[in-house]
Amino acid sequence: MPREARIKSVFSTYYIYQEGNGNNLFKDDDEKNIFLEVLKKMKKKYNFKIYAFCLQDYFYKLIIFDNGNDITKIMKSINVSYTMKVNKFRNQKGRIFEKRFVSKIIDKADMLMEFSKNIHLDSKGLKDCFSSYCAYFEEKLNAELIDTEIILKGVIADNKAKRYQMFINDEDDIYDIVYEYDFCECVDKSNCLKSVKQSNEKLNEILKNKNISFEEMLKNKKVRNELIKICRKNSTLSLKEIGKMFGNISESGVCKILSRE
Repeated sequence: MPREARIKSVFSTYYIYQEGNGNNLFKDDDEKNIFLEVLKKMKKKYNFKIYAFCLQDYFYKLIIFDNGNDITKIMKSINVSYTMKVNKFRNQKGRIFEKRFVSKIIDKADMLMEFSKNIHLDSKGLKDCFSSYCAYFEEKLNAELIDTEIILKGVIADNKAKRYQMFINDEDDIYDIVYEYDFCECVDKSNCLKSVKQSNEKLNEILKNKNISFEEMLKNKKVRNELIKICRKNSTLSLKEIGKMFGNISESGVCKILSRE
């Protein structure tokens, strides 16, 4: 039976779940530390961002912003590197991961909050901060690995970390602590386009410089698709908003365009 195609897009945020092969994925704290070193190395190599994570004995979870990289490539690099290092550590050969990782695109603020809550609930009781829980509630721990700004940005409070912790502990309802904000990160924050109006103005400027009309651009799919990718890289617009800008393309259609090399 063929495997179901993975839903993915560039410049997207993902919830990731990865199991081992039935045995312990991490047999002890040393192996969890090996994985953390792999994670740090790959984060530096691909320049992605991690908003939350936890390492349990049989699985790990991540919330990761791909920053323009293919999520499959990122995850393959992490898992292959960990397999090689931990097999050497155990003095063994063989697979560590039997199943594919599970992924889900997070495209709404409440989704980001709920998935991060799921991970941080799993994190309670973990030793030595083998999770992002410490980065949010114990200053500077795991600071080089975790990017806390995006999740906390959406919390309605002066003391955002305290209010977020109350949400995790079920002392606050999500609708009381979070507003629907655009948490997508464009590549160049200083020039990030934050509205459809700004993006349309920039698009018209580009078309003028290329000396082509909007109608001509829509007919030339190569040019159109390249401009869609530029728009995604340099704005906080949703896939739906980008689709409307470029001739009412569906969200899935925009996603396919962004996923192409």
